[in-house]
Parts: sequence; structure tokens; C-alpha cells
Amino acid sequence: MRKMMADKALVRRLSACETMGSATTICSDKTGTLTLNQMTVMQSIVGEVKLQPPANVDKLSSTVASLLLEGIAQNTSGSVFEAQDGSVEVTGSPTEKAILSWGLDLRMKFAEERSRSSIIHVSPFNSEKKRAGVAVVARDSNVHVHWKGAAEIVLALCTSWLNVDGSTHEMTPDKANQLKKLIEDMAEQSLRCIAFAYRNLDMKDVPSEEQRINWQLPDNELTLIGIIGMKDPCRPEVRDAVELCKKAGVKVRMVTGDNLKTAKAIALECGILDDSEASAQAIIEGRVFRAYDDTERENVADKISVRLTHFC
Repeated sequence: MRKMMADKALVRRLSACETMGSATTICSDKTGTLTLNQMTVMQSIVGEVKLQPPANVDKLSSTVASLLLEGIAQNTSGSVFEAQDGSVEVTGSPTEKAILSWGLDLRMKFAEERSRSSIIHVSPFNSEKKRAGVAVVARDSNVHVHWKGAAEIVLALCTSWLNVDGSTHEMTPDKANQLKKLIEDMAEQSLRCIAFAYRNLDMKDVPSEEQRINWQLPDNELTLIGIIGMKDPCRPEVRDAVELCKKAGVKVRMVTGDNLKTAKAIALECGILDDSEASAQAIIEGRVFRAYDDTERENVADKISVRLTHFC
């Protein structure tokens, strides 16, 4: 017992050692367990321009900058505190902190924006739909509906896209495929991709305050504003820990709600997958696995190293 405590292993009941010693599989979450849960925006694109703030921030027209600021400030629950000495503190979830920090690099003033526009309805993030929305009355009294979420899902809802000069263009099949390829390339670099989109709404189409309780924010005919790719690095000790488990005959599986390509890249980085195992059979969506009968599940269970909990 003392030897185990010296190895920082606290066991209340010795019978638990037998139970743990019988384990053949570890199913681990990704974010915060395999990774540091410290997001940073590594890549961003608005229109046809890859932004590298603060270097080329001036390429954004006032229209685009205003819409992007409004979408981030009002559709993010995190906060930015600026002290009198000039220091800045960003609070919120790791994803929100990364987005707000990126906004600061773009010279955004969140407190000013939140005082200029007002929120009239919120559609909270949904792990099934993988997006969050908000309806805002802008300073010009127009209503803007902003959506933020998994890039490939938000992109599928867009019928147009906004260029850096403020011009709006039709989302043609070629443009959509180009953006899908961009998202896939980011995901293969283990980046989590988030897209921002919006649409205008006539005030007459906004329900009364009493009726807004059950109001479903419109998510069709959106205009894409931009896409960002965020990096959440693997914990430095994870790869060695996974290797020790493998040597002990324990299979490590990753369960995540991330994009398939992002999940695969992280699994390779952590050592859960190697190049020879990175096949379609080793990665499965939860909805597919749940549709199998017991026999089919038994047949594929040993081959699975990465399971996606939701559509990604």
C-alpha cells in the first residue's frame, strides 16, 4: 500500500486494484483529458483573405468588421475585462476565450458593441445541431440573426458569402467545395473549425415578446462571414501514457464530438492511432454504432479506436 502511495496511487479498497487490473479498455474524452483545453486561433479566413492579425486587419471593410464584431460580442457568453493599467483578462470557456482573444487581435471593442446593440432572443448551443444563434437589434434598428458553430454544419446553411470589401456573393457549388476543402485541410492539422454566419430579418417577422419563448431562430439562407481554426494541443505526457497502456494490453479509445478529420489527427498525435490503423474501420460515428445490432457491435468493437459521439 505504501509503495502504491509513493507512486501517487491512492486506493481506498484493495479490491479496487483487482478491478482496475482486469481493465482491458479505457474510453477517454478528448478535450481537457487528452488535450490541454487551451484553445488558440491558428488560422482564420474572411471572404477570400486569410487573416493574420494584427498584420492585415485593415483589409476588413467597416461593414464586415462591424458584422463580425457584432456576431462575436453578442453570440459569445465570455467576457473581456480591461483594467486601468492596460492589462486584459478574458473569461469564459476555452473556445470562447480563444474567439475573444482573436477578436482583440482584430482590435475589436466588445464592451462598446454590447452597449450599442441589444439581444432579443438566444438559441443556446445544442450538441446535436452543433451551433448557437442570437437575434440582435443593431444600431441601425435592423435585426440581425447571428449563428456560430461547427464550420461544416454552418457552411451547409449558407446561400451566400461576404467578402472583405463588404460585397455579398452567391454560394456556388464551386465556392462551397472550396470552403469544404479549406475546412478539411484545417481539420487534418488537428484544428477545430468554427464558422460565423448571419442573415437580416425584418422587424415584422420578429414575434412579440410573449411569443419569443418558443421562437425558432431562422437558420436558412445565411451569409457566411468567416471561418477560424483553433488548436488545442495534446498534453505532453499523453503519448507516453497511451504507449504504457498499449504495452500493458489495455486499448485506449477516444470518444469525442469533434470533426472526423480533427479527431483522427488528434488520435494520431496522441498515439491512439498509428498510420497503419488510421482506417475507416477504426473511426465510427455514434449514430452508426447505435444502429448496429449486438452481433454487429461485437464484430466492430475491437477495431474501433475513435468514436464520434455526434455528427461531426
